[in-house]
Amino acid sequence: MTAVVATPPVATATGARHVAWLVRHAPTAWTGQRWCGRSNPPLSGEGRRIAAAAAERLAAELPGDVTILSSPLRRARKTALAIGGAVGRPVSVQPELAEVDFGRVDGLTWEEVASLEPDLAGWILAGNLVDWPGGETAASVAHRATRVANTIRALDGPVVVVSHARFLAALRAELAPGAADATQLAPLAPAGVIRVRFAGHEGNG
Repeated sequence: MTAVVATPPVATATGARHVAWLVRHAPTAWTGQRWCGRSNPPLSGEGRRIAAAAAERLAAELPGDVTILSSPLRRARKTALAIGGAVGRPVSVQPELAEVDFGRVDGLTWEEVASLEPDLAGWILAGNLVDWPGGETAASVAHRATRVANTIRALDGPVVVVSHARFLAALRAELAPGAADATQLAPLAPAGVIRVRFAGHEGNG
């Protein structure tokens, strides 16, 4: 299964005005194998097929005026372009939608993390927020999620956000703080989608 949907589809453009579709990129050769933060592998052949199929499914419910925002990393950009092509909308690349910077963990397998960084591995398994060694701190990720959430609210309309598992969890917690704490949000599957209703810039959503 390539898409995870947490809320019912939005039936009308009016009802979708303050909805964000949070989309994780389709898979690469690293997905499920290595920690992939700021590394930039392309979509695999299967990933390209999954992105196209997910885009067609999502196009059936997206309003015609939807804004599409994407991480600059090519696995996300290619997924976003598939969605944009399916709905005839441009893609705006936003550097702040990049995945969390995992620092010296980036590129490692889980077994390598457990061996080289045992304390960090235990912290991750406990579901704690992480200050990544040589990378981003938990506070930095949270601040970035706040800035992106404010950008989305300022758009005052429906938006698709194509990004990455860890950053999307932080963004969802910021857009819908009553829904769940960031540490309680399971990462989306590759090409997974979750819909979040958010307040508009005047709080009228």
